[in-house]
Amino acid sequence: MSPALPFNGLIDYRQPTPPAGLTVGGKAQGLYQLRRLGLPVPGFVVIPAEVFDPVLAGLGTTEADLAARGDAGGPGAGAGRVGGAGRSRALVGGR
Repeated sequence: MSPALPFNGLIDYRQPTPPAGLTVGGKAQGLYQLRRLGLPVPGFVVIPAEVFDPVLAGLGTTEADLAARGDAGGPGAGAGRVGGAGRSRALVGGR
């Protein structure tokens, strides 16, 4: 059983540490570490990976699925978008 997510799925920077059992990325971990060291850190919000699990669970990852979403890897694919073509390729075997 996964841990309960915060009310809106976001972790507020005022929490001293991310809730146990939730997956946060390296940037969030670094910000929490800087705060523990007493350095000034601007306010931030963390979206744990578990928030995306239900969204990603229904998405197909075949080349046809990616092409149907306009997310297939090719020259210029994903340009200007976060996650772009590199992430799509990783979902279908890292090609």
